[in-house]
Amino acid sequence: MPNIEDAIQYMYHAADSDELGYSQADRQNFGNPGNCDCSSLVIHALQVGGFDTGDATYTGNLSSNLCDRGWTRLENDGNPQDGDILLNDADHVAMMLHNGDLGQASISENGTVDGEPGDQTGQEVNTRPYYDYPWDCYLRYGDGGGQSQPSEPAQDSDLHIHLQACSESQGVLEAVTDNADNAGDGSPIIYLAAWADTDTLKVQANDLDPLDNPSDINDTENGAVGDGGYMTKLRMQYFSDGHYVAYRVMVNGEWLDWMHDLNDTGGSGDDYAGDGENPITRVEAYLV
Repeated sequence: MPNIEDAIQYMYHAADSDELGYSQADRQNFGNPGNCDCSSLVIHALQVGGFDTGDATYTGNLSSNLCDRGWTRLENDGNPQDGDILLNDADHVAMMLHNGDLGQASISENGTVDGEPGDQTGQEVNTRPYYDYPWDCYLRYGDGGGQSQPSEPAQDSDLHIHLQACSESQGVLEAVTDNADNAGDGSPIIYLAAWADTDTLKVQANDLDPLDNPSDINDTENGAVGDGGYMTKLRMQYFSDGHYVAYRVMVNGEWLDWMHDLNDTGGSGDDYAGDGENPITRVEAYLV
């Protein structure tokens, strides 16, 4: 199964190890020392992560090949997610990593497009804070397989839901609102607070007792769902006539299907989001 986290970690390794230099003439040399350019590095990282890259060989045919294989071409809105491919179709490509960093191959030790194997300057392959090259688009895995946007009901602009996660790697994270962003940092979520501005949002993690509007991530008994272990299943239900919550989770670097707990008095609706085995690493939700 492809895993975007494996691709991200390879990009970190390439930037930190000084194994790879920059050379367009020797761009497929993934030895130690070796060489690459911006597109061959990203393509190789995706292959390390188990992704099928088809016949992709350079920036110009990367989008078409990936979008035929489960990736989505999204508008550059200045808000990429971890694992997104940042693409300028004519000139450059990079990968969004963690904590606002992107990974890329930039230029050789000579300031040209060709150089010796290995990173002579420590910056031929590098990470740096996100910037707009400008990017023509973001390529994102698992968001509809080549569609411009996922087919989802429109968010009700008058109703809002808030999410705040506590992750294994970074602890309590910033709260997010609606689906403009997601809760999580790519590492396992161990506690989650989720609440609505109006009416009751019922939230359940794993097989624990559900909570109504758990809104205090620091109160791990009554204000957040979870028990300090990996969260592998999540369910939400919104108790308001005529409205429901749409939510989904990321597992193994992939967004799973959207779940919709339609408000019905029998308490049915969708089953849990998650596979019950692997940790949930991100959560998105909004009210419809």
